[in-house]
Amino acid sequence: MRYLLGLLVILLPVSIAPGGELPKPLPNTYIHDFAGVLSQEAKQALQKQAQYLKDSLDTEIAAVTLDTLNGEEVFDYSLKLANQWGIGSKDNEVRGVMLLLVVKDRKVSIRTSRHIEGQLNDGITGAISREMGDYFKKGDFGGGLALGLTKISDRLTETRNDAQTVIANGKKSYWWLWLLLAAGVGIGGISLYVVRKRRQERARAEERRQQTERNRAAYFKTAPVAQTGRKKKEKKPKPKPEKPPTKHQLKAAKAKSQSSQSSASQSSSYDSSGSSSSTYDSSSSSSSSSSSYDNDYSSSPSYSPGDSGSSYSGGSDFGGGGSDSSW
Repeated sequence: MRYLLGLLVILLPVSIAPGGELPKPLPNTYIHDFAGVLSQEAKQALQKQAQYLKDSLDTEIAAVTLDTLNGEEVFDYSLKLANQWGIGSKDNEVRGVMLLLVVKDRKVSIRTSRHIEGQLNDGITGAISREMGDYFKKGDFGGGLALGLTKISDRLTETRNDAQTVIANGKKSYWWLWLLLAAGVGIGGISLYVVRKRRQERARAEERRQQTERNRAAYFKTAPVAQTGRKKKEKKPKPKPEKPPTKHQLKAAKAKSQSSQSSASQSSSYDSSGSSSSTYDSSSSSSSSSSSYDNDYSSSPSYSPGDSGSSYSGGSDFGGGGSDSSW
């Protein structure tokens, strides 16, 4: 009788846990048989499957058995339990799965963390729950949970291989696109450099031309302007025609001629001793004119979850993904 009372004291907190506080996860294990329906061999086999999920597929799983929920909805209870235990992590490094079996209520629930809902959607988890229910109806709780873990493991392996295949095929099929893109970027860069270089050269040539024009303008602004073309000939004044002598001038010249002839005949000698000298002084000074210009360029311009003591990661992010079913 005493042994029976002791057993009731041990099982009583477990049986009333759903109606009060949530149970704490068992340390160093992924299989939490609070309902006591699994053999030791079944627990060990399930633990190996769960460990494979964690080590090979980065997925933490909690397989939980309870006696009853005392009328509480399995969806609400499984969601609270998964978040409080901290299964998986929020940063997607470790995914989380809660597999809850309620024996007397004949309920099974699968909850998935947010970043695994695409691989284990509601349709897939519903199908897994129904297949597990076939075992539970026969009372084979260990076999049903083992089937569930196997299906989950197969699904995660399949989706991971598909993703890797897509990535590998993408790398093999589209490597030439990356090569073409790189070539296009290289050609575009070279073309842009050539165009920019030519523009700079044209700009420098234009600057040199303008500089030359400014230099020429500054030079001709200060230098004298050279006279070009032929010099015009100076017009010499035409000599005026001489007027014919008048009658009085003719008579005077005739009389003078007769007088000179008469005087020559009377004189016996001709005195030519007289000399007349005339000197012409050309020592007059000539005025000199000089012209100069100042070619000074100086004026020119210059140019110049709480710690529960469990073995879980403690960072779960469950949002209600998964399915619930009865058997």
